[in-house]
Amino acid sequence: MGLELPAGLASLHGMLRDDAPWPDPDEDERLLSARAWFALGEETKAASAQLDHVAELVSARNGGDDVDAFDSEYNDEEGLRQTLAKSGAAANLTGLGTLAVALFRVIWKGIVIYFLALLLLALMRAALSGPSGGIWAALRVAHSRRSLRYLLERLKLNIGQITINTVRQARGLLSKTPYVPIVYSLTPLLPLITKADILTSDEQARRETEQALNATPIGRETLEWAREHGVTILYQDFGDTWEVGMYTDRLKVIQVDTSGFTTTPAEMASVVVHEVNHARRDGTPDPLLMSREEYITAAIDEEAAGEVLAIKFGGQYEKAHGSQDGAGSRYESDYHYGYENAVKQAETDRRNAGEAPLTASERQRIGEQGGQAEIAKQMRQSPYPHKYGDAWDKRFVTMPIVKLY
Repeated sequence: MGLELPAGLASLHGMLRDDAPWPDPDEDERLLSARAWFALGEETKAASAQLDHVAELVSARNGGDDVDAFDSEYNDEEGLRQTLAKSGAAANLTGLGTLAVALFRVIWKGIVIYFLALLLLALMRAALSGPSGGIWAALRVAHSRRSLRYLLERLKLNIGQITINTVRQARGLLSKTPYVPIVYSLTPLLPLITKADILTSDEQARRETEQALNATPIGRETLEWAREHGVTILYQDFGDTWEVGMYTDRLKVIQVDTSGFTTTPAEMASVVVHEVNHARRDGTPDPLLMSREEYITAAIDEEAAGEVLAIKFGGQYEKAHGSQDGAGSRYESDYHYGYENAVKQAETDRRNAGEAPLTASERQRIGEQGGQAEIAKQMRQSPYPHKYGDAWDKRFVTMPIVKLY
């Protein structure tokens, strides 16, 4: 059983819930997960030692080209010996990061209980002090809220950064392998686990999608940027869901659906273009620095900007192949509607003001802005506000942020 909020403080916690969220009582599960990662690291280390012994015996008792080739392959920088060593180190790092999360949650819960207990005593004292006690009690509540908000931000930034760094280091150790389960061990968002097999990526889908991307300037630039910045792209079956792509903020992992809405390489390429736009803006918008509505608005604007890029990719793909073959965006008609309306309105305003007609570059700039604004308008009628609102509500508890497409 994890640490629960004492029943006597539960009602008082409602006054501070926005600034002092109470995480789920799952510390025991996280500790078991950390132990499992540490155990895996030790088992991998032991297996590596056994294999090293066997390899030494093989080399010592045999000779010839085959044995030389075996030695070269086994001891190569990317050979089995180094792979096992890196895997063991990565498992230990992940265990350390998972342990840090568990400790962070217990520390935070202790802080909340401490503040609630002090606040309860203060409110009881205020109630006994007469009419003036109401003002003093309100000030005490406000002080508690500010203090908890500040402490939570510091804990999140300091301990959270340690956790993220362990994941990044573990991911770096395994960057050359086709499996990247390590990056998910600290992500408490179930969609990453329940909606896709996190251990594998569809290699055929990757080849076909990259071929579609390489057919256009936007696609080629997208792939090049992702490779240069260490973004991992996985192609997986999400099952029956409205999402077609996900980007895990700060961990640089993109997941692309290979079923449902995305059934062709061109469609998956469009999703990659959209998700890499999220990767370019890694860490923004920051829910810690914005109000709930500001964050939702900024996050939707980022989604709309990604859609504009996907639509541009679709246009280039159509020119290269004669048909879009599903490339582009589900918001393409909204984009063109907003584009044309914005240009028409700008032209009308110019004529009425007796000014020169729009230049080609002005038409494009105004049109793209209008198209993006129309997409954002439509997105506000979709699940996006709820998704990002929920992410903001859990901003101190859940990390990293997952951006859905």
